[in-house]
Amino acid sequence: MRYGDFLSWLQEERGMSERSARDVVSRSKRTLIITGQNAVDSKSIDLLMNSGDFIEFSPYIKSQLKRAITLYMEFLEMC
Repeated sequence: MRYGDFLSWLQEERGMSERSARDVVSRSKRTLIITGQNAVDSKSIDLLMNSGDFIEFSPYIKSQLKRAITLYMEFLEMC
């Protein structure tokens, strides 16, 4: 993953504060650990939702992790 570029994109294109952008990047990294992937791709959300760890998370955390994947996929399309 291109974390630095993703962080900059979140701040510049999505208007996020540095703290919010860093949270999204952190959640993106967390999804890779949960799914066992090396990079976020179109299969990431499905892998995440079928993970045993994911089922245990609160609805808030689930939505934040899925949103991080969606934002990273958007970032990839724009770059």
